Amino acid sequence: MEALQVTDLLDFNNQPIKTLVSGPEGMVSHFYGPDGVTLLYVDFGAGRVAMAPVNTATDLATHLTAADPHGSKAGALAEVNAQKGASNGIATLGPTGKVKPEQLPSSLGEGGGSVDWLNVKSASYGAMGDGAADDWQAIQNAIDAAGYGGVVYFPKGIYKISQPLDLPPGVTLLGSHSNLMLGPGMQVDEWPCYIQAAPTFTAGAMVTIIGEADGDHPAINGEIRITNLMFDGSKAGGTGLDGLYSRGNVQNVVLRDVCFRRMPNNGIVTASVGTTWPYSWRLHSVMVDNCHVNGMVFEGNTDLTLEDCQVIGCWSTGFKLTNCANTIVTHSRAEWCGNYGFWLTGGWGNWPGSGSMTMTGCSTDRNGWDGVRIDGSGNGAFLVQGLMTRRDGRNGGAGGGGYAGLRLSNQAPVVVTGHQNYVGTDDGGTAGTSPDYGVSISGARDVQYNGAYLHGLLGTIKDDGTNTRVVIGVNASGVVGNNYAEDRKPIPAQVSDIAASGRALGQAHPADHGLAAWAYSPEYAVSSLAVTAGTVFLSAVYVPARKQVSKIFWHLSNSGATPTTAANFVGLYNSAGTRLASVDVGSLITAIGLKSTDIPAMTLEPGTYWVAFVFNAGTLPAMPRTTGISGSTSIVNVNLTPSTFRFATNGAGLTSLPVTINPTTNVAGPSYWSAIG
Repeated sequence: MEALQVTDLLDFNNQPIKTLVSGPEGMVSHFYGPDGVTLLYVDFGAGRVAMAPVNTATDLATHLTAADPHGSKAGALAEVNAQKGASNGIATLGPTGKVKPEQLPSSLGEGGGSVDWLNVKSASYGAMGDGAADDWQAIQNAIDAAGYGGVVYFPKGIYKISQPLDLPPGVTLLGSHSNLMLGPGMQVDEWPCYIQAAPTFTAGAMVTIIGEADGDHPAINGEIRITNLMFDGSKAGGTGLDGLYSRGNVQNVVLRDVCFRRMPNNGIVTASVGTTWPYSWRLHSVMVDNCHVNGMVFEGNTDLTLEDCQVIGCWSTGFKLTNCANTIVTHSRAEWCGNYGFWLTGGWGNWPGSGSMTMTGCSTDRNGWDGVRIDGSGNGAFLVQGLMTRRDGRNGGAGGGGYAGLRLSNQAPVVVTGHQNYVGTDDGGTAGTSPDYGVSISGARDVQYNGAYLHGLLGTIKDDGTNTRVVIGVNASGVVGNNYAEDRKPIPAQVSDIAASGRALGQAHPADHGLAAWAYSPEYAVSSLAVTAGTVFLSAVYVPARKQVSKIFWHLSNSGATPTTAANFVGLYNSAGTRLASVDVGSLITAIGLKSTDIPAMTLEPGTYWVAFVFNAGTLPAMPRTTGISGSTSIVNVNLTPSTFRFATNGAGLTSLPVTINPTTNVAGPSYWSAIG
């Protein structure tokens, strides 16, 4: 068919055109051709292009009358609605504006490969979280499927388990919320967001982390995270269930915002496999509430960190740490536990990898025994800074018992900087006031204590005299009595058996000789003087720290003869003039030499005491003194008043040591040597 040239073309505005011009994009604007033409060839200089006419009105009418490929509108909507809220379908928002947990996919990727976020309630695992069904197998399946770096997620609910959740390396347990302790008015079954032990779960632990090549576990376990979860043992039967148990080579475990509540046994406990212990753990905002034995028990956990952790209401000890070298405990609290709040105990070692710990900004309240007890041994120093102990020593409600906010019976060095102790009763004013003391030091070695305000019912610092090298700094004060007492006084500074600068010059100290105190170093006793019959001679000794004594040491440079029966005595007076001891020594004055006289054992507070002598005999003995120069009795008492004389006489014509003497009537006397120990 022969083609005809078309010249009667019109643009979109019905204006005649003879050429077609493309725009910047290479597109030709629409135009109108002659009626009846069904095919139009256009030559743009690069070959012909065929154009077909389009009747939009006709095409639209045809489309509107055609059948919908999806069927009816109602059918199409039904198809879409069926996908809403379905697993792997179209996600919808719940009443809180969040996608419902059951709509989250359990797997993604080609071939259904595992993802790193596993929802225990998803269809793949099927945990119910209703507080009734046993969800142990579903949860353990999710844990086993998670793999290293996988997150096992627990939506809101109560997940009952009947066996331990055994954690492999690298897994994370993540909850939606962690409840803390039960506050006033709260009930155990409220706040349904936790993992709960079933009544048949009677032993073992709710969570286990094992690093031991026993056929079921890896030789090295670790890099485990538990976050935002609570484990509840209130329904468990028996008495043997712990919250978390770990043993062996388990490294780098982190717990954050986790609570272990009402376990029949311990909250958290670790153990060894041979000589290998878990180590390098981090606990942040972890609470242990009302467990029936201890709260947290860590042994051998090197590089342990406890930050903002709390143990409350446990029946035994709150925190028990043994040989946890290089540990940091900070801003943590132990309250209302039956025994100690914090107990730092056992052998911390002296090998190259050993060491001790630091305790900063921690507090105790109303624990049954001492708030903090340190009796550990080793060469690393325990550093305690900013400690607040409060109302400890509850002792079952009775108070008493000699308990203290801080008890030191350490063999490892202890350095305390900043300590406040407060007394009180239970919150409602019931039960006894406690503790008896702010600090109690007994059988301790190497204590440095500085910066304190201590309020104790019976005393501020109790030092029973059985300690070695105790220093009490000058900036300490306190008050004795109940919580209303306000008679605040400085606490005397104390130095016990510490090398003073004079020792560098060869000067000895009583402790070098196993003595509590002496009048002066015995090498200065270079003269001798016979005593006067019936005169009480006093020789002062200064006790720098609380000491237990049971002997008086004295010396005769010339012997006596024919002692008067029951008229020769050696004894001890305090600074007020009260006699503390008196012993008949008539049988000892007939021979020269050092004498050691037993007296009843007693504990002396820091201060000045006088060793006293009275002799009566046919021939009176002589005793060593410092000097015999004229006026020596004045020199040895220079600038002192009678009641503070170091060397004095008091009374004459006596055959025994009086029950009391009046120190203000002392007369300067010879510097006879004496010591106590």
